[in-house]
Amino acid sequence: MISMASLRKRNKKSGWEIEFFINGIRKTLTMGKKYTERTAVEMKGMIEDLLDCKANGIEQPSKRLFSRIESLPEELQKKLSKFELIETPETHTTKELWTTFRETSRDIKDSTIETYNHAERRFFAFFGEDEELTELTKPRMEQWKDFLLKEMPNGRAYVVCPRQQRQVL
Repeated sequence: MISMASLRKRNKKSGWEIEFFINGIRKTLTMGKKYTERTAVEMKGMIEDLLDCKANGIEQPSKRLFSRIESLPEELQKKLSKFELIETPETHTTKELWTTFRETSRDIKDSTIETYNHAERRFFAFFGEDEELTELTKPRMEQWKDFLLKEMPNGRAYVVCPRQQRQVL
């Protein structure tokens, strides 16, 4: 079964609309004016491919299609997810990470709790509590490392000796 979607320009000052059917119900995905016609055409093709997967009971799209979806802006991925064409993984925040860590830390000494509290204050002095864990990329972690090195006296970032600094950070 070949799934079809239609693409149209909303008006000269607006973006694009892609119409398609899921279970006989018409759906419309809107794309803002910041997206080019080429992007809209590519998006239409992805929607048709995803509809074919859904119609044929294919849960995992091809690697090529998956790669194309991953390269989409988060806004468009959320729209595909809203129409249940893709599943977006549940995201967690840095605050949830700390909360989970602290809940699993039992039977620890007061001095360790004090160290955890200090580390948490320093962590959130750089990262926002609502920052998603997916945003903690290698370049972002390098920025954090630089932040810690500038913050600490003698250029040491909470390590026992400078020789260990490379291993810890």
